[in-house]
Amino acid sequence: MNTMNRRRDIQLSTIDDLEAEVDRLVEAARAGRVESLGKWSAAQALWHVGRMIEFSFDGFPFRYLRGYKWLTLILRAIAWRWLIRMALRPGFNNPPYAVALEPDPAVSLDVAAALIRQQISRIRAGEQMNQACSVEGPYSHDQWIYIHLRHAELHFGFLKMAE
Repeated sequence: MNTMNRRRDIQLSTIDDLEAEVDRLVEAARAGRVESLGKWSAAQALWHVGRMIEFSFDGFPFRYLRGYKWLTLILRAIAWRWLIRMALRPGFNNPPYAVALEPDPAVSLDVAAALIRQQISRIRAGEQMNQACSVEGPYSHDQWIYIHLRHAELHFGFLKMAE
């Protein structure tokens, strides 16, 4: 069966939902109850999502090379949520210059969990995510929240938790 068809369907609406899903994943991974349906372990997925949140606070060390900037700007102006959903779909592979988002295969669950929880704590403390996106210009804090929730849904959907 194609792993795309077996992915978990996750709906994250708030940072509370994200934090609860992180807690469930960490607990299940520690108990050996997580099956990866994709290329990354639970630790790698947690670290990657945490790193993306970190960059939205502190700035991205790279910019994705995209086609026509004017087309992206038009799409963003009329349907940015659709654009985000299109960008965050299964099958995307980061180019070599985006290595800062690629998790080390040996990243530990403790390190990954600490990174993503630290970023969630920054959000809860009221710190604003206002850095320019790695694709185009800046997003508002609320837009970043939306992006990170969709990003987590994508990656955590590849992590099946056994009961």
